[in-house]
Amino acid sequence: MGRPPTLTYMQQIAIGACAERLWRAEEKKEVDAACEAAHRTVAVEHRKAREARDRGEPLDPYHEENVLFALATDQYGEGSDDEPNRVVTVSGKRPWGKRDQIKAKVAAIATDHYGRKITTRMVDKCWKLFRALEAEPSDGRHILAP
Repeated sequence: MGRPPTLTYMQQIAIGACAERLWRAEEKKEVDAACEAAHRTVAVEHRKAREARDRGEPLDPYHEENVLFALATDQYGEGSDDEPNRVVTVSGKRPWGKRDQIKAKVAAIATDHYGRKITTRMVDKCWKLFRALEAEPSDGRHILAP
């Protein structure tokens, strides 16, 4: 007959959702750090321009037109007309190396919450189940059965 499952289907989904939420929080940290770095770069360029102006260095008479043209070209780009390009592209790195930490943290939370030992292997299985459910088509067909 087999061993009864340790967790119900909904508990597995909840654990997978917890792991996914923590993963996305780590991704957000990476993107925020990349945004901050881009912001610092722009701030440095602005500071350099102000210092040059304060020293009395001559500015390019077409500076403002060049900036506006560059922004317009970048914003509306030569690519797709459907969606404008971004002036600054920020891409965060995936939080590599954090997966095991996330699984251990979720296992501890789930063990405490459900009152039974939840292993990192079970968390990994639940996480995969949640991601498969999340990727499932929304036309009412269910690939996964409880």
